[in-house]
Amino acid sequence: NAGGILLDRENSQMSGFFSDIKRAVKESGYSIFIFPEGTRNKGEDALLEFKEGARIIALKNRLPMLPIYIRTHTDKALGNSLNDKDMEQTIEMVIGDLIDYRKKGDLEKLYRETFSDLH
Repeated sequence: NAGGILLDRENSQMSGFFSDIKRAVKESGYSIFIFPEGTRNKGEDALLEFKEGARIIALKNRLPMLPIYIRTHTDKALGNSLNDKDMEQTIEMVIGDLIDYRKKGDLEKLYRETFSDLH
C-alpha cells in the first residue's frame, strides 16, 4: 500500500471527502495522486478517455496538477510480479509540466499533447 485511497465514484458518501482534500494536503504536506482515466489501462491504447474527477478535485481545491505518464504496460508487469515475486522490473514514468487548475477546459488536451508521442 502506497498510502492510497480508493475512491468509489458511485458512493454519495465520498462527496465530503473531496471538500477536505485541500486542508488535508496543506496539513500533511502530502500530494494527491489521481489516475484521470479512472482505472488502469488494460489495452494497447496510449490513453483512455478521462473521467471528470481529477479536474473537479483540482478546480474545487485550487490545486495545480503534475501529469505523470506510466509508460510500462501495467497488466504485463502485474502478471510478472504475481508469477515471480523476486523478479525485478522497471516501471518507466514520464513527468510532464505543471498544469494550472484554471485551465479547466484544456486539461485532457494538454495531457494528451504532453504524452502523445510516448506510446
